[in-house]
Amino acid sequence: MNAIFSLMKSSLHTPLFIEMRGITKIYLNRIPALIDVDFDVKPCEVHCVVGENGAGKSTLMKILAGVLKPTKGEVLVNGKHVAFSSPTDAQRYGIGMVHQLFNLVENLTVVDNVLLLLPLSLREKLWINRRRFAIDFKQFSERIGLPMDPFAKVGSLSAGLKQRLEILRLLYLGFRVLIFDEPTSMLTPIEAEELYRFVRNAKSSGISIIWVTHRLNEVNSICDRVTVLRKGKVVKHLAEEDMQRGIELAELAYYMVGENGLEHLHKVGHRDSKLQSNKPILRIENAVIKDEHNGIKIKNINLELYRGEILGIAGVSGNGQKELVEGLLGYRPLEKGKITFDGVDVTFMGVSERLKMGIAYIPAERLERGVAEDLSIVENMYTYWINAIDSFRKQHLLKKKLLYNTAVNLIKEYDIRTADPNFPVKTLSGGNIQKLILARIFQNPYIKVVIAEEPTAGLDVKTTRFVHRKIIEASRQGVSFIVFSSELDELLNLSDRLAVMYDGRITRIYDCVDTININELSRYMMGLDG
Repeated sequence: MNAIFSLMKSSLHTPLFIEMRGITKIYLNRIPALIDVDFDVKPCEVHCVVGENGAGKSTLMKILAGVLKPTKGEVLVNGKHVAFSSPTDAQRYGIGMVHQLFNLVENLTVVDNVLLLLPLSLREKLWINRRRFAIDFKQFSERIGLPMDPFAKVGSLSAGLKQRLEILRLLYLGFRVLIFDEPTSMLTPIEAEELYRFVRNAKSSGISIIWVTHRLNEVNSICDRVTVLRKGKVVKHLAEEDMQRGIELAELAYYMVGENGLEHLHKVGHRDSKLQSNKPILRIENAVIKDEHNGIKIKNINLELYRGEILGIAGVSGNGQKELVEGLLGYRPLEKGKITFDGVDVTFMGVSERLKMGIAYIPAERLERGVAEDLSIVENMYTYWINAIDSFRKQHLLKKKLLYNTAVNLIKEYDIRTADPNFPVKTLSGGNIQKLILARIFQNPYIKVVIAEEPTAGLDVKTTRFVHRKIIEASRQGVSFIVFSSELDELLNLSDRLAVMYDGRITRIYDCVDTININELSRYMMGLDG
């Protein structure tokens, strides 16, 4: 057993210097994703890769991780040319990725997920002495300050612990280059700080870390060097001396988008007077909702939403947000409680009935739940309207010309990038699909409440700004929003009030977002308070 461990971890104390030279990647559609990109990462450093959605960050990292092959260019490890045909090839050189959506098997234990990363022949040998392997892994995790129970089921772990497992199994198996893909997207502020501390300690032991992020505020706190990608090209390298002086976020955003990338959105206050004088447009009373396994997921929630208000919902993923969204929209029934919309009891109404009354939805899964991907862009707009807006009908006939012209005008107004409005919606980027969803909602004059779920997830800086601006403009016109987001900065920027969810309950409501203490908020999100 000791011989196997020695073999397995033989590279543990061998720092790696990775170079990528002249990397070009052209896909079958002849569109270049990367053009002559140079990139390197040294031992004992954190090298950040930033850029808009579609800038080429993921493609570059997939080439380094062995998922994709470059069209042109070379990869060197400690000065020697290497060719990766698969992730296994990259892993043999100690290069591993900590995935944003966690590459773990939920119904297996922690130790089993570690074993799965090994070659089959070595896995079979270690399986015989699985318990001893688990003890060794547990001692390793405690030694580096990230303790884990090797026999815990992965499905029972929080997002922070799942990420810890992804990191631990790479370190334990001797990986020396760690690629972090949007590593804090599912973490609470406290968990994110713990990750920052770990990264600072890890790099001092010779580990190379590549940190891929769109969160610009992370750059100054964690990165030694920065590479900025735009449209598949490197537009800026920031060296250690640049980072030591400090970099303005507005400057960094300028490199990313080619214009002033940061826009502070100040919303004219309207909540205080309306909260005192107006009745809520939407009220949830003592709501109890079950999940698909018949377990109680929402536990006696009470919430009120006021006209023109943006109510943010903060919480670690998996604490009932999905079930609350589905309950509000009519996809999932209430076991107990009541939902009142604009003075009408809608508890037992279906999705289409609530839409006709004025409740709209911006889904997190845009392709799966937001659009019909095989229908054209125009058809996706007007199939939504004909179910909700009578002005597009004359008796039982559709006003097809009006529908088409309205859709085409909105494509221009919302800058939906397409060569032809009759192309299938699946040809659009994620940002353009989100613009389409917003356009058809805000074209409907009867919409009074919008349930927005992760409204800017995966979007670039420019499109995120656009979405935020449209939400704020609509709220000024009296449309109310409930925004569910794992992006805490987004919630703090948009929300008039902020509610915190933990374990299916509302544990705290902040009436003034500007005065929120982040550490206190994080404790509520983790269930330590409330």
